[in-house]
Amino acid sequence: MRNLILLFGFLLIVTPLFAQLKVFKGTAKDEFDIVGNLIYTYYEKNGDIIKEGDFSFSKTIADGSSFSLKGKFKNNKRNGMWNFLLINKQSVGTFILKVDASYSDGIPDGLWQAIRTANGKQVYSIKMTLKKGNVIGFNLETVKQGNFDIIYYGYLLNASLK
Repeated sequence: MRNLILLFGFLLIVTPLFAQLKVFKGTAKDEFDIVGNLIYTYYEKNGDIIKEGDFSFSKTIADGSSFSLKGKFKNNKRNGMWNFLLINKQSVGTFILKVDASYSDGIPDGLWQAIRTANGKQVYSIKMTLKKGNVIGFNLETVKQGNFDIIYYGYLLNASLK
């Protein structure tokens, strides 16, 4: 009987939390003025929108190039694995950049990996291990010479491979 009362009490407390989640589906513009499809779950608290759960933003343009960003929010902060995919179709070929980034409570934490391909062949792979936003390990593998840019927290790092 005691367990039944505890279960009932738990359900009374938890059920409203799940019932408050709403889904936004529409178009939006990101900080780079890219307009695309946006879907995320959220709840409202004191008039503020708090993202909670799945998030996705995607855009496809006429030439078949596309951009997508997927991940999860917890209490309005990025949490868990986030995936970024950019497919750039040009007359000289298709270029793909895929980034997997791990977050904990809105802070980069864990393994981050970026892979760049050109016409189906890997150009470079970058792996970083982060702990509470600080880089504690870094590995770059490349199979092609040239220049490329890395943007980390708004800082532009240019690397030249010879």
